[in-house]
This record gives sequence, C-alpha cells and structure tokens, in this order.
Amino acid sequence: MLVGRTAERSRLSRLVADAMDGRSRSLVVRGEAGIGKTALLDYAAGVADGVRVLRVVGIESEAELPYAALQLLLGRDVDRIAALPGPQADALRAVFGTSSAPGDRLLVGAATLTMLSELAGDGPVLCLLDDVQWFDQSSIDALLFAVRRLHTDAIATIFAGRDGERPIAVAGIEEIWLSRLDRADAAGLLASVRPLPSEIADRVLDESG
Repeated sequence: MLVGRTAERSRLSRLVADAMDGRSRSLVVRGEAGIGKTALLDYAAGVADGVRVLRVVGIESEAELPYAALQLLLGRDVDRIAALPGPQADALRAVFGTSSAPGDRLLVGAATLTMLSELAGDGPVLCLLDDVQWFDQSSIDALLFAVRRLHTDAIATIFAGRDGERPIAVAGIEEIWLSRLDRADAAGLLASVRPLPSEIADRVLDESG
C-alpha cells in the first residue's frame, strides 16, 4: 500500500489512462534518495492493467557504457529490429553489437522511436525508467529523441531519478518533484510497518525528517 502521494498518484493514473487511449505522455519524477520514486513507479505499474510494462533500473557501474540502458529496455524485442527501415535497423543492430555499422546518434534515436511505435502497435506500453541518474548519456539521448516525438502512440514513459553529481537533463518533459511526506502520512506509514509507542514513534519521525 502506498501511503500519501494522492496528487502524484492521480497524475500517474491519468498518464497511464491517456496512453491506453492512444495519447503518448511522458513525465519525470525527481526527488532525493529514498523519497519514494520507485514506489510511485510500482504504483504506475499496478494501475497499468493490460498494459505491457518495460522497466529498466540504471546501474552505476554501467553509466559510462554507450547504450547500456537502451539494450536493457529493448533487449527482449531484438527480433523486431528486422521490421525497421534499413538504416535504422543497422543502427540498432550496432547498439546490440550485431552489426559493424558506425553508430549514428540520430539514426539510433529514430530507430528507438520506430521500435517503440511498433511495440505500441501490439497494445499500450508503459516504460518505467528508474535511477536515470545512472543511465548512460547515449541511451538518454535516444530515449528523449523518441519520447519527444511520440504523440498518438499508446506509450507512457516515466523517468525517475535524483539530481547530484550526475543531474538528469531531460528538458522539454513535464516534471514533478517529490517532497517529504507530511507528518500524518509519515506516521501512518510507520504504523503500517511497525507499531511503536507514541514517544518512540515521535522520535523516529523527528530524526528521519
């Protein structure tokens, strides 16, 4: 059960509903570590009934590997590459290391757009991209190229991450910033996990912020 976050849950539900109606939507969820970004992605997945969910979590050790995140996102659908226009197919095969074609960022972005559109042709798609601060820049560029050009495809995309040494640069996409839970919601969350005497609960809430 997700405690609080009523406005954020409503916004994610609308985003998923729009995608199911064939209107592409994208959103960035920002916030400090542990604030509940992943929990909101879980919520989005939970309300996406009948929607195909593609989910990727950024890995710090792969943050400098070109197209590492894109490989994880599209890796289960490499058989669909053959349906892409020739230059785009070659560019995406190069991403997966099955072609010696030179990497072209524009073509990879266009191939990502076409691939997502192809997948949405089978039914609505929800892309959940978590810990985006650890995505490699090549993947971010390709994904942003694609989602900024999706309009009437049944695709919703949610980027989630925190700012810091590797800030998330996703200009042109709607954003929400997660603040900390108010005291009432935080108390409800704590009680749902482990009921405590009131004086101890108050101390936990005070010290955790």
